Amino acid sequence: MAVAGDAPSMGDFGAILGFGGPPRDVEWKWRAPSIPPPFPQVQPSDNVPPALPSWLTDYVPTTDVPPSLPLENTIRGLDSALRKAKGLHLPKPLLDFQARVSRTTDLDGIRSIIAETGLDLRRRPEYSRVCFDHLLEQGKSLDVLADFLSDAGLNNAEAHNLKNLIVRSGRHDLTSVEMESLSKIVKQALIRGTVCDPEIRALLKYFPAAVGGVVGPEQTQHLKTYGLQVVWEGLKSCPVLAPSDLEVDTLELFLFQLSQQPFSDMVRTIGIEIITSASNTQLQMMGDGLSSFIVSWVHGWRDQEAVAKDDAPTPVLIPHLHEMLTLLPDGLAQSTCTATTEKLVEQMRNAGWTKLPRRLLCPWMATVKRSMSTHALQKPEDPWKVIENFLPQHRQYQLAAAYLHETFDVEIGEFIIRHWVPEDKASVAKVFRTLCEESDEDKAFANIALSLRECGKPTEEVMRDTFRLLRFLGRPEAIVRTTRCLVKDGITITPRLLAIEIQHLSNTSPALALQLFLCHSGLRLEGCKELVFSLINDPGSNTPTTFRLLRRQEMLTKKAKTASSCLSVSEIALVHEMALAFAYAPHLTPRMALRQSSKCYWYLQRHRAPIGCDISQALTHAGITRALKSGYKVGWEKINFILDLVRELEGDEVADELDQAVYHWRGRAISESMEERRRYR
Repeated sequence: MAVAGDAPSMGDFGAILGFGGPPRDVEWKWRAPSIPPPFPQVQPSDNVPPALPSWLTDYVPTTDVPPSLPLENTIRGLDSALRKAKGLHLPKPLLDFQARVSRTTDLDGIRSIIAETGLDLRRRPEYSRVCFDHLLEQGKSLDVLADFLSDAGLNNAEAHNLKNLIVRSGRHDLTSVEMESLSKIVKQALIRGTVCDPEIRALLKYFPAAVGGVVGPEQTQHLKTYGLQVVWEGLKSCPVLAPSDLEVDTLELFLFQLSQQPFSDMVRTIGIEIITSASNTQLQMMGDGLSSFIVSWVHGWRDQEAVAKDDAPTPVLIPHLHEMLTLLPDGLAQSTCTATTEKLVEQMRNAGWTKLPRRLLCPWMATVKRSMSTHALQKPEDPWKVIENFLPQHRQYQLAAAYLHETFDVEIGEFIIRHWVPEDKASVAKVFRTLCEESDEDKAFANIALSLRECGKPTEEVMRDTFRLLRFLGRPEAIVRTTRCLVKDGITITPRLLAIEIQHLSNTSPALALQLFLCHSGLRLEGCKELVFSLINDPGSNTPTTFRLLRRQEMLTKKAKTASSCLSVSEIALVHEMALAFAYAPHLTPRMALRQSSKCYWYLQRHRAPIGCDISQALTHAGITRALKSGYKVGWEKINFILDLVRELEGDEVADELDQAVYHWRGRAISESMEERRRYR
């Protein structure tokens, strides 16, 4: 390898590119690539200076530890600074101003000091705070404080003077005059728009408590609600800022405060106005406050309004709550209903309740169901799942009825299979859907039993649940129609199951109860006494119907007339009770009541059954007592017949007393009727 003795530097671009050449006195020599280039060797010498400067090599670190400085108290803001003593490090001009203000005794003196110093309190909130705190310490009247707060040159919104006034006022009981003055101050400040969101939230926390201390505890909650009303009216009347311009935390805190008050029309109105004035974005961020307000609404309505009884056929809707839920967006309505249901259930779980109160949840679930019909909700069953997961046994029929109100029969059938069929639900549901497609919709509930039979499952428990659910849904005609279909298809139904439904139907619809009774040949009148008495006391029913039922029962049991009694003990007791019911039926005339009671007597006589004192009492009341009270004449033949029966059943002593009483009573009734005739002549 040929190299130059002195290679050209990197800066010599001409030599490198060939435009120039090396100096003429430089000779080229060849050197092997493995031989390193020679480096200049530095000879050690004693006179060579050190490599480091002397100021660095001669430095010796000191071992003295400087004394620690005392830590100053941290001042976290204007409020903390002005609450501390004079020892804190406040600016000297502020301390001087505070000293001058402390020597004044009225508002005019403060104005004079401000005019002399030339301060602009609109830009200096700490000075405005000093002036207002001085007036509070002096115990000035609310009129003076209102004058200060209304002066834009003195009051600075950042000083939070209104908040301090409310906090100070809440430390002692106010009079009625002071309460009105304080309410006026708060409302005017909100109308002027000089109150910021943090101060509004402070007002929501402290102002209701300050106003509530005016009177005793029985009216405290009402006055707290009045305090919230004052704040809301001030916010609504503000021409500068609308309620929708407030922060989400402010509106949500307002709903939280309303939920803690006793529910009333005022609370409901304020809450609805807050919800309707907020934007959709704000409502999406106020879910917790919305659900808390609705929970208090549900509890308050249950405590104040007359809620329907537990056996009411139709679920009761909570007034105005359905309209409010329809105002919410679809997704928000879904989440709000679910969150509200979760809170209701959580309150019940914390209270240690083992059963859900139907008087509370049924109206709520009915309202949710109604609101869902107006929203395009993707998962309308979510609120029900909250309750369903809480229940140890899914047989809360009234809750299910509240959810399934105004639902098609097929959907109700799927709900029953999904919740109350113990096992193999998928196969039963598949068979049920196939049967519903092939048959009429009227047979939807009968198809439940048919699908269970095809899958080899028992039908008794599920049909019991079905009938009870239909009862709470207010569908008695569906029970009768389903029973007829089941009997026609040969599915066994126990008389006890139908007797329970007949007992409930007898109080509301005796005609449907009679139809249900006639559907099953195994039912007996002594097991359905409520049906018998409802037919007797119903003016619209045919009176001889009960005796036709008795004869039908005889034919079904195939009992022949023999020398001994062919009636059981329960049947004999039923006939005695029927005689008393006929005698005391208010819609029957005395003559008709006596005729029907006599039929009971002759019915027992024909079957050679023992006759008790109830028969004599029924005949006495219908044939003598009711006739004399109504002004009818009672013939001696009728009286002698009844007296002989009383003597036979109750004894001579009772018969003699009745004879004497009837004699005097009949004579007095005859004389009164004759006297009335003379008057009209």
